[in-house]
Amino acid sequence: MKDKGEKEKKDDKPRSVVKSLKEIMEQCKTEHGHILKNEVDDAEIPITIFGSSAEDVAKAKEMIAHAVGVYKEMQQKQRAAQAMSELDINIRACKTLIAANDRNADAPNYISDAILRRIISTFRFVSPPDVRHFKAETKNGDHDKLVTVSKIVSQLKGVQAVMFCQSDKRVADMVGGKERVGRFFGGVTPAFLHRGLNKEERMQLLEDFKNGKPNANGVRERLLVTSEDYAKLAQKNVMPYVNLIINFSVPRTEEFYVLQSMVAGRHGTVGASFLIVNDKQDEFAIETDYLKKIERDVDFTVYTKEEDFSETAQCMTYDTVTEPLTLPTAYPPADWREHLNDAKPPKFHKRK
Repeated sequence: MKDKGEKEKKDDKPRSVVKSLKEIMEQCKTEHGHILKNEVDDAEIPITIFGSSAEDVAKAKEMIAHAVGVYKEMQQKQRAAQAMSELDINIRACKTLIAANDRNADAPNYISDAILRRIISTFRFVSPPDVRHFKAETKNGDHDKLVTVSKIVSQLKGVQAVMFCQSDKRVADMVGGKERVGRFFGGVTPAFLHRGLNKEERMQLLEDFKNGKPNANGVRERLLVTSEDYAKLAQKNVMPYVNLIINFSVPRTEEFYVLQSMVAGRHGTVGASFLIVNDKQDEFAIETDYLKKIERDVDFTVYTKEEDFSETAQCMTYDTVTEPLTLPTAYPPADWREHLNDAKPPKFHKRK
């Protein structure tokens, strides 16, 4: 039996894919036709699979899709879309749950109002942030990136920002250049959050970030340099207000880019997310691959001059002394010192 395989996206180097393909063919008792060599990055490669049954061919196709990362990329896209549409999704889910429960009014599986309210209370009903996305291309490494940042910041009344780097190590490596980074952010001293800090140091740093430091305009300035870990934390907690995200490195997936950009633009305000890339770093080839995937679904405004950002800058709101936007309940909690040595809750593993 012959089945024309669907075009699968190549997410790995050809050699590793071919090696995996050989193993898959042996396991599924199938064979594949000639594979044309393709040197283009992110190319689609047609594969013809031959097998003695439709089931064997289908199994081989599924295993190939897993091997080259097709399903993983689909799952990441779904999570990114869900993050951007969380409010609508949760409202629809609750309406469906209530309607289904009404139909079961006389059935044994009817849920009481008290239990139904308890279930619905676990959903998050938060309006999606109004984040505007910009991409800036630079030429000469970190210095040129920071010069671009300084031009962005010069249009603001104060700095309330998070700068994301691609790895925890990258954040730790930048600590030695604290004063240098601060100069490009209008003199605001950055805090560097990474896993090399102990728990007390992390919590104290986050508390200082939350409190901020008022400038002449009354803006509580705060600047955090961190990794994707902070974006994950922000998904689970109310965080100190920021209106500017600087993606100093290209995130590894669209999902991480979305999570990082959504840290800004909360409480019904406008936020700006800048993705800054250059061609003078060793990881540029990898960053280019990441960037292509993000650009498929995110509508970027290309930033080449200050005027490209001026309209958005004028729309931005600030957390000030007289009009605070950081809630008292924002992370970290005021009593974090009392719980510093609390035991972690036990982890429950799935039965095998």
